[in-house]
Amino acid sequence: MNVNELLGSELCGSLRTNGYAIIDGLFGSNFTKGLRKEIKFLHQTEILKPNTTRLFTHDKKMISVPKKNIFEIDITRHNSDLAPNYVKVLSEDSTISDTFNKRMRNVEILKTAIKVQYNEGKGGSFSMHSDSDVKQDDRVISGVLYLNPDWKRGDGGELKLYPYPQDPVVIEPVMDRLVLFSSPHMVHRVLPAYQERYCLTFWFYGFNDDYVEIKKPTEPNLRFLLQPRNKKHLVKLHYGQEWMRSIIESHHDSETRAELVSALNSDLGKLRGYFHDYSDWIPKTKLLRSEDQPWI
Repeated sequence: MNVNELLGSELCGSLRTNGYAIIDGLFGSNFTKGLRKEIKFLHQTEILKPNTTRLFTHDKKMISVPKKNIFEIDITRHNSDLAPNYVKVLSEDSTISDTFNKRMRNVEILKTAIKVQYNEGKGGSFSMHSDSDVKQDDRVISGVLYLNPDWKRGDGGELKLYPYPQDPVVIEPVMDRLVLFSSPHMVHRVLPAYQERYCLTFWFYGFNDDYVEIKKPTEPNLRFLLQPRNKKHLVKLHYGQEWMRSIIESHHDSETRAELVSALNSDLGKLRGYFHDYSDWIPKTKLLRSEDQPWI
């Protein structure tokens, strides 16, 4: 892996100013083909399990809502014997996290976790979400490595990012493409896939101050709205109907899916009240430069 050359300061700068970064060709053809082959083996031997969305209800009960046609497993030190050679090597390699620590002065990565994932197509997708919350866990940066050598437009399974207040970005899941983004703040989803889709998900855990100093603009209301912790809430307000459609697309019709929709409607009501006094300021965030809106 030629990480030090490819995962340079420009890419880390994009993570900070845009909330995401894209890098192609990091691992090479032979390595990524081996990864894909081993994920296929894990699926064929039924080691991968159905993905679920978890929701805590108002009475603090956790419910799990299965997603359509998506299978996965977390690779940890407790089950590393299940991981074939390529996956195991990657899960134990600290090169990427060491590079983050060297090049991003406000981030300290302490550990890395990896999830192996297979989407069998047939409309399998993920609803809009962010990967973490600073109040719940220490995930700082997420990464997705795509392993789809024959992907073409129409196959689906693209990653859609919502780097609010900038416009959404749709990223094609082509072979040996690594997408990095803010775990707690970047809302994203996976569009319905109509062909098989292979990937690895990385989570980089550590320390990142949730408060980011914003020097511009000088207006306090805009500085408040541009704090990274507020961006995912503004995405939910701005794209509420799309968020709801993504829940319906990603899950089978069921009572538990209805609870997800109900929880979204409840959140939207609370957010409308919370941001009511800023309603005149929210549109003005669209006019600001991305470099004035740091994410990490």
